[in-house]
Parts: sequence; structure tokens; C-alpha cells
Amino acid sequence: MPFECGIASTLAHAGGHGFGIDARALQRLAEARLHRIIIEARELVLAQVGSGTRPRRSPATRKIDIRVNALERQEEGLIDCGVDPAHVIRAALRRAVKNWELGPNFIPPAEEQRTRITEWRARTSLAVDAGAVTALLRAHDPLDVLSKWTLIRGQLEPRVWAEIDTILSDLEARAVHQDGS
Repeated sequence: MPFECGIASTLAHAGGHGFGIDARALQRLAEARLHRIIIEARELVLAQVGSGTRPRRSPATRKIDIRVNALERQEEGLIDCGVDPAHVIRAALRRAVKNWELGPNFIPPAEEQRTRITEWRARTSLAVDAGAVTALLRAHDPLDVLSKWTLIRGQLEPRVWAEIDTILSDLEARAVHQDGS
């Protein structure tokens, strides 16, 4: 246990130096505590290995680069809301993906007209369940020619647009409330 004693000795010396504390007593206390921590850690490791259980790992995910923008019909509200439209779209994207999980069905991207103001576009990478992406690929893109974003876009974009509408409504209500106060 020379390594453990060295750590305890260092802790004792640093803790007792200049404070009138008995360094040897502090060293013994540190050694005892360190020894107990090591014993508990060993028992925990042996219990994990012995029981055959493994620590949980997060499910396999696949990163997909996504780009979302508002709809043309939302432009006026975004311009008039008093907040940077890019921030509104980014906030809507965060809200939309917060509890979202990729569904098993392919939904083609909506035909609704998106705004042409590219400065507002939100871009990010999204971790998506790898198994769900693979299932969509097999069923709807067996030659792997579509982008992964195209495969999930129909499921995600309408959620973002709904969140943009909600945020715009909230901002409008807040503005009316402040004007009325």
C-alpha cells in the first residue's frame, strides 16, 4: 500500500501544515479513510462483475445534420415580434427536439413554402436512434441515396413550425400584456 500511504501522507502534510494540527494523527486518519474508500470501491466493482450486470450504456445513436427554417407565412410575425428571428427559430428547434423520438414511418417533407431568408436558418446535429434510422433506410432508401435529414425531415419540421407559432403567440401575448399594464 505504498501508493495509498503516499497519498495519505501528502494529504496529512498539506492539511496540518501551519495550523498546529498533529500531522501524524492527520495522516493516520487520512490513511484510514482512504483505505475504507478503496475497500468500498473494490466491493462495488466485484458486485458489478460478479452479478453479471454491466453499467447501462446509452442506446446507439447516429448524428444527423439538420437545417430548419420558418415558413413563408411566419415571416411577418418573425419580423414584427421584437426578437431576432434566428433566435426564435433556434428556440423552436430546441423545444421541438426536446422530447422527440424518431418514429418508424417515413413522412415525406411537407410541401409548404419555406422562407427564403437563409440568415434565419437553424443548423445543428441531432443524435437520433441508430436502429430507427436503419429501419427507415431499409424501408425507404435501400440504395442510400437520400440524405439522412431527408428521411427524418417530415417528422421534425412540422414540430419546429408549430413551436415557432407558439413562441410568436407567446411573444405577442406578452407584448399586449405589457402595453395594457
